[in-house]
Amino acid sequence: MDRKVTAVETTKRQLEGDVFLFNGDLLTQYPRLIKEEHRPSFSNKHVSKIKPSVSAFVILAASNKRHALHHHHVFFGENYEEEFHQLFYQGRYGKDPTIYICTSSKTDPTISPDGDNLFILVNAPPLKADGSSEIDKGFMKDFIFEKLENRGLHLRDGLVETKIVDPLMIAQTFHAFRGSLYGMASNRKKDTFLRPFNRSGDLENIYFVGGSTHPGGGSPMVVLSGRNVAEQIIKDYRL
Repeated sequence: MDRKVTAVETTKRQLEGDVFLFNGDLLTQYPRLIKEEHRPSFSNKHVSKIKPSVSAFVILAASNKRHALHHHHVFFGENYEEEFHQLFYQGRYGKDPTIYICTSSKTDPTISPDGDNLFILVNAPPLKADGSSEIDKGFMKDFIFEKLENRGLHLRDGLVETKIVDPLMIAQTFHAFRGSLYGMASNRKKDTFLRPFNRSGDLENIYFVGGSTHPGGGSPMVVLSGRNVAEQIIKDYRL
């Protein structure tokens, strides 16, 4: 068998090429697009055993009031280590979660002239293996607001509109593996070396970029993966 891809098919046409870049969620879309027989080193069984990274529970809120917040504001829980133990090893939300709030109107009030715009985030466990969620999102929303009220930040009185982004929505919208933000978990030191490499081990002209491959998730790492792949392609094809 020629271990190369020669073309990709879209809904409208077929595109031929010598090199192919894959920037989707590697853990969900690579198995969907490539038959298992052509990716023995990345079998469905292998994928099913991968432990996903954390996800996020986000409240997007519009308020008709200005609050005592900075552009970036963090309310730390009393026991940060316990929170991540509950997330990573128990697969559940922290009892006293760290809450991050971004209010970009603090820097540019014209973005939200009639009050604050609030991006409220807590770390969330990924979806269970069967795709179900660990908690009711309505309950979690009220829980977060109550936690903030206990810290002296009363947001509910001025709310005009809210929207929830939870692990299930992240999975459905972005095809993220069990709703995870960064693909494979990186909780242990050795996990860094277990992330999928930037080139397919089975099809030599497919290269991987993005947060679910090496070196990891987050904008700086994603940019780094793109640079690494570009340099590798130049080297492999002597461009």
